[in-house]
Amino acid sequence: MSLQDFIEKLEQRDELHRIHTPIDPNLELATITNRICKAPDGGKALLFEKIKDSPFPVVTNLFGSKTRTALALGASSLTTFETRLGQELKNAQDANSAHKLRSVLDTPRLKPQQQGDNLPLSASGNLSDLPAFRFWPKETRTNLTLPLVMTIDPDTGQQNCGLYRIQCIDDKNASINFKPGSDGGQHAAAWARKKQLMPVVIVLGCAPDLIWAASAPLPSGCSEFDLVGWLRNAPLSVSARLHQALLVPADADIIIEGYITPNATAAETPFGNHSGGYVHNNSASLLNITSVRWKKNAICPATLVGPPPMENNYLAKASERFICALLRIDYPQIRDLHMPQETIFHGCTFITVEEMSERQRHDLIRSLWHSGPLCRAKLLILLHRDCNLRSPSEVYWRAINRLREDRMMVEGGKVALDATDIEPIQRLKEDPAITSKVAKRWAEYGFDPN
Repeated sequence: MSLQDFIEKLEQRDELHRIHTPIDPNLELATITNRICKAPDGGKALLFEKIKDSPFPVVTNLFGSKTRTALALGASSLTTFETRLGQELKNAQDANSAHKLRSVLDTPRLKPQQQGDNLPLSASGNLSDLPAFRFWPKETRTNLTLPLVMTIDPDTGQQNCGLYRIQCIDDKNASINFKPGSDGGQHAAAWARKKQLMPVVIVLGCAPDLIWAASAPLPSGCSEFDLVGWLRNAPLSVSARLHQALLVPADADIIIEGYITPNATAAETPFGNHSGGYVHNNSASLLNITSVRWKKNAICPATLVGPPPMENNYLAKASERFICALLRIDYPQIRDLHMPQETIFHGCTFITVEEMSERQRHDLIRSLWHSGPLCRAKLLILLHRDCNLRSPSEVYWRAINRLREDRMMVEGGKVALDATDIEPIQRLKEDPAITSKVAKRWAEYGFDPN
């Protein structure tokens, strides 16, 4: 399912709003998108048909609801996606979740299939041909916010497809901010050690399941392309680019090719962040652009990054369900987890657990901090299995009432709170007979019976 196919499907389901009037990508597009993202249900996807000084239509808020995110993953809901993954992981004959996931994804019939070496790209140009996105007033450079960045390990040949922040410097140069510890960052370091140019291909616009896969917290050694094959139960079609070194999806809309010179960097300028402020003065890898090409009727996707709720919250919700399925394999005591959007997801995690000893709970916290997808969580809150994780008032009520110094853990700037029941508690409940009696006599008390 290409990006165009997905947009057509959204329109058929009344999940898309077309904007026919010309729109300026400098702040105006972002302001419209921001208002829609703040709607209670996440709002509709937006297709801007006419963009000032650019030949490309732009689509935003593609993943801006649980319904659309599940549809992008080929599932009826995120729950069914999680259930399917959890069952296949459970059935895999391996020791831990990472090995089980590799086993599930490493299926020959689902491996990407190369459809030729050349995509049907009909035009070429420069970075200035792309929509000049500025999303917040103090941003001084234009940005690419849904770029799939393809890199390759020079030693193993393992390819990575990741989502990284990109700022356009001029027609032929851009900066790529590889996250610390990311596969892309490790690849850049490996090429630098060899003192060789690192090939990079950036894809703008492709099947939505690959966009999510590029953001997913995959264990080392797992392929985003294989994950898409598993989601579809069919192989991803790919084509080779940049001297055959890198594979890209065959349905790519826009392809940017270039090289990173070893240790070449550029200072980022202010960039609006999901924390609600500007990020700047970070050093990023400098990418020299050799070509920008696109297919006929290409559409450029973009996402607005800023204070929640935003579209990326729903992408992260799919990753949350992915993480939960993996953690249940390694830690059967975990019943469920929830990452509140206000904490930018990786900042805080609520976890419900089965009955465990105090030592077991503390060992669980240390293990989660030291490895796996929750190692960056600044705050972990463990709760009894019957807690409604998605009710902030219940979580906070339980946490505050169980707050004791000996039930807190602090390590390297991270905090964990063991808010499970201190001792067996008899929950306060009304007498059923009296509750029924009061309900029947409600009108007698002078209250509206409805």
